[in-house]
Amino acid sequence: MKNVLYILVCLGMASWASALSINNGNFEKQSGTADAADVSNWYDYGGGSVSTLNAGPWFRGSGIGTINATGCLFMSGTAVTSSEDGGRKAWVYQGIGKADGTKAINISLQWGAASYVEDGNIGNGEGGVMGLTLMILESDGTFTAGEFARTNDIYGAAGITEITRATRVRDLAPGVAVNESFTLDISSATAGKELFLRINAYNAGVDPWMTIDNITMAASKIAPKAPKDNARFVAIERTSSANDLTFKITDPNNVVTSVDVLFGPENDPNLSLNPAYKIVSAKSVSNGNQYTITLNTELSTDLVNNKPYYWKVIPHDANSVTMSAWNFTTIPSGPYVDPVAPSVNAVYPGADAVFSVVSVNVDTYQWYKDADPDIALSSSDPHYSGVTTNTLTIHNAQVADEGSYYCIGTKTGGDMAQSLASGEVTVNRLMHHFPFNTAASGITLDTVGGVQAQLMGGAAVTSDANSIVGGYLNLSNPGSNLEDSQYANILDPSAFTQRQVTISAWYRMKTRSGKAPIWAVGADTNNYFDFFPQYQYSEDDGTGTARSEFRVSSNLRNITSGSYEIKTDQWYFVTITNNEGTEKLYLDGEYAATSDMFTMSEIQAKITELGTPLAYIGKRLAGAAGDYPLFNGYIDEVKVYNYAMSTIEVGQEYLSVKTDADYVCNQETYAVGDYDYDGNCQVDLGDFAEMAAKWLLDYQIF
Repeated sequence: MKNVLYILVCLGMASWASALSINNGNFEKQSGTADAADVSNWYDYGGGSVSTLNAGPWFRGSGIGTINATGCLFMSGTAVTSSEDGGRKAWVYQGIGKADGTKAINISLQWGAASYVEDGNIGNGEGGVMGLTLMILESDGTFTAGEFARTNDIYGAAGITEITRATRVRDLAPGVAVNESFTLDISSATAGKELFLRINAYNAGVDPWMTIDNITMAASKIAPKAPKDNARFVAIERTSSANDLTFKITDPNNVVTSVDVLFGPENDPNLSLNPAYKIVSAKSVSNGNQYTITLNTELSTDLVNNKPYYWKVIPHDANSVTMSAWNFTTIPSGPYVDPVAPSVNAVYPGADAVFSVVSVNVDTYQWYKDADPDIALSSSDPHYSGVTTNTLTIHNAQVADEGSYYCIGTKTGGDMAQSLASGEVTVNRLMHHFPFNTAASGITLDTVGGVQAQLMGGAAVTSDANSIVGGYLNLSNPGSNLEDSQYANILDPSAFTQRQVTISAWYRMKTRSGKAPIWAVGADTNNYFDFFPQYQYSEDDGTGTARSEFRVSSNLRNITSGSYEIKTDQWYFVTITNNEGTEKLYLDGEYAATSDMFTMSEIQAKITELGTPLAYIGKRLAGAAGDYPLFNGYIDEVKVYNYAMSTIEVGQEYLSVKTDADYVCNQETYAVGDYDYDGNCQVDLGDFAEMAAKWLLDYQIF
């Protein structure tokens, strides 16, 4: 078999859905910004205090010595060995899910040499030739993950099998970080077995003080295979004269004493004698005064498709050094298709969803919907257009169209290439609605999604003069937190954990004591999200703040409103939206605050992993402890949408119920408050009259 450099795939056609994922790959979930010996969501060699930092890896807070001035993983230079397996202390690992038929995974990350170590005994960070190894390991179920001791390293442990690994060596200057991508074949993993990702730093030339950040994972239906097995694309064949690159140097004065050849990527066009790229051997053949340089072996396996690379030939003579540079671009040898953003089309009912792929060496296309079995879309169906082109349009998208779509490109002769999931369709809509209009046998229903809410401790559904919209949930919890007992138990907590989400509710408090929540969903007291209409309250002026909390694995994030007047026996409307981790809070239809939170997918993944989901209305997930009593008052019209509403939509939802209100002010975009003297959310003649009344008044003191 030829020694060939391929980026290879075989064309798996089965339908799939992968649950493999990395938790806290960007190291932004750590509490605070200071260094910490334990790295959140990763098992690592370390102790419980900063004093043990130099013994292994640790979390490095934002500041010097990090990548992009954000939190990152820091590997101690005193903890490495010369073996790419590791085996000392410079390792971290975590469970990434169970093998589910995924054939390969691509892991991308940034890593580099620390620019500085905040330790007087260490001083400046060291650069140089350093090594990094990624492993995928499989557990037979007997291995127990852990920290703090060398014996807890997963590599070599009983019950653990190595599935695959990838190793890189780089020569990095202090403070320099590079982007890397690893394709790991996991087709040999046993379905249903737990998989672990292990990252190890090792001494490939120096004891590296290494920094690692922004680790991401993408699953693939396709796996690397042997050369010529339906190769997706070829970069360059090694030891194949047909792909050798040849350069000639004319030396009329016969002064050239030696020739060096360097190789590197687009981001290093000068190729400044970096040993990491000095990976090409040169054959110099003297033919009179002409040297022929043929580059043919040891080409880097890091070559990727459709990217420029540079060769540099350096002829040395007795007087000077002259340089010549050439470049080539890797090209596919067979059909190749890849999806184009946006990967998710979240559309309103009746709108069009559009997906595209880019391709090379493709003559025909066919789009499919991922199903069991997969569905080949038909060109004769007017619901679709572009079924046999590189762009698919789904017209008048409805709920039935939700799902994943992909494209297969075919080259004349039969070679095919399949894109990964090219796009997902979701239709924006109301998923769940608890109107609390009826209750039978202690159960009240979600009228849209059919989820049941069980009334607990004597909670009731009431309809009377206090109503805002028909019936409402009536919770009487007037005593201390030990006496409170009334709430609603949502029997399907997944109702609250859409990929994107909007949750809204009307509430009316009977008392203003304690941090009583309206809703809470999660797995335990360290993994949840909830909303408190009154997180703080001042008896002096009758104002307080509202707050929503997100916690994943003990890492807390929250969003808090500004101060608003809190009255008993008055209905308020609250809305929380979460769009891929950007959360917004609205009170009475008006924008109140924005904050970066965990995504709903992160919350849902943790809840699913722990396997004990809970959801309540009127009760905190932590139970009746401390100063967190149950809600004492009325709750109505709890709604959950599968998308993040806009500020205008939230305002319109409020006004559809509060019909005696003429408008709400769009506080998110309202930027003329200094000129709106009468506070009617517009600058009009009344405001101009107020300003004109003081025109040319002079209060200057000289």
